[in-house]
Amino acid sequence: MDQDRENEIIRRVKGGDREAFSLLVEEYKAPVFNLAIQMTGRYEDADDLAQDTFLKAYVSLWFFEEGRRFFPWLYTIALNLIRNHLKRQRRFRQTDYRDFTHIPDLAQGAEERIARHQEAAMMRSNLARLPLSLREAVLLRYGQGLTFEQAADVLGISIGATKMRVLRGLEQMRRLMEESSRAEGKQ
Repeated sequence: MDQDRENEIIRRVKGGDREAFSLLVEEYKAPVFNLAIQMTGRYEDADDLAQDTFLKAYVSLWFFEEGRRFFPWLYTIALNLIRNHLKRQRRFRQTDYRDFTHIPDLAQGAEERIARHQEAAMMRSNLARLPLSLREAVLLRYGQGLTFEQAADVLGISIGATKMRVLRGLEQMRRLMEESSRAEGKQ
């Protein structure tokens, strides 16, 4: 959605058209949910956090500065709620990702499907081991497909700091993947 359309909808909501907010929800519910599921690993938590994000955005919409992009502002709200949730949880809880994994092409060999599934599970597990600041930067950039500029806006830090967090996160992921591969090789 372009910025002019977002601003038009926000003006309508601020003018009393509550139903117009559903247009923003419809546009951004999938990216917000995806961020929450990637950060928490739990469907129930992600669903609650996505709903909380839109509720908080609606209540705070009157403080939204016209001329800003809505999407980074919304993502910042989501990320802050997720951070607070994870702090309350005190640690990342593992989950059963069967509901969220891609159903493999049946034409592929079983060994290849199993290997890809195991690698994806290892990546999710190792991503969960990253410090929160690195995990969220990596997920915003690669899990959500945001540009460095958009991720920096969401994180409230400079583009350079965002790039550094992403780089450090990827470096730690590489080390963790290598450690996991070596550990699997010993079994």
